[in-house]
Amino acid sequence: MSSNPPTYILFLRALTPLHVGAGRGASVHVELPVQRDEFGFPTIWASSLKGALRANFDRGSKCDKNTIFGPEPASPEASEYSSATSFTDARLILIPGRLLKGVWAYITSPHMLEQFRTLLEVRGEKADVLSVPSVSDNEALVSKPELILTGSDGKRYIVINETRLETREDKSVVESLSKVLPDKIASMVKDKGVIVVSDTVARDIVNRSMVIQYRVRLDPNTKTVEQGPWSEEYMPSNTVMASLVVCREPRRRGSGGGACASATDVCNDLVGYFTNTRSTIYVGGKETIGKGLVELYFR
Repeated sequence: MSSNPPTYILFLRALTPLHVGAGRGASVHVELPVQRDEFGFPTIWASSLKGALRANFDRGSKCDKNTIFGPEPASPEASEYSSATSFTDARLILIPGRLLKGVWAYITSPHMLEQFRTLLEVRGEKADVLSVPSVSDNEALVSKPELILTGSDGKRYIVINETRLETREDKSVVESLSKVLPDKIASMVKDKGVIVVSDTVARDIVNRSMVIQYRVRLDPNTKTVEQGPWSEEYMPSNTVMASLVVCREPRRRGSGGGACASATDVCNDLVGYFTNTRSTIYVGGKETIGKGLVELYFR
């Protein structure tokens, strides 16, 4: 019986607002929306993620770009072999939310945590490694008491993205997240705090966290508006997402494959390159205006 293929979780933390576009949208509130999953949450489709990694990968010690990511679609090799790596869509785990007290904290929900826990289980973690609490629609679970307000009636509450919710302190989520997140992200999560809201409330909270930017194109001679305005949607800085990466034995044969002979070689070169050589890349199409810079972490 063959052993399971090498598997990693790839974490992405947005260093600047992030726009990975879905094309021109039919939405009434924004013309250029970000990609979203089947539940309406912001995501990065696997094809977009893989394309960004491919564009930023040079060469590993044993495996080259075509062996790891597959041949270019229009190349003569396109029908001869496929990629030695598989990626899942990068799902939302944590997104910053504005607070009335404390500036911002990380927001998540049972649904987002369950999706993350599924990746951990595929990776080989135990089912109980990540705490997924129950939370009602009118409350929020807060990991830091410093973020909680007290009303004139003595009730404790929190205001997230202009939404007021009753609250109770619960550190179970941030403590379990700190065990499964990369150290740098875990440190930020502890420092900023985690707020868990119900799945019913989460979509509205997440949508209110999105950044909508209006842009115009100027005529270079008259400096007047030539085109626009149009609106673009961005995930905020410090958004955290996760994707599953599976490596397999290279399908490329002959001299082109070089010394890349195993799934372990593939993962070692992919993870090693983006950990030691280029851990920060641009994802999406707005890099010329300083958007889409993300930091990569593998676990």
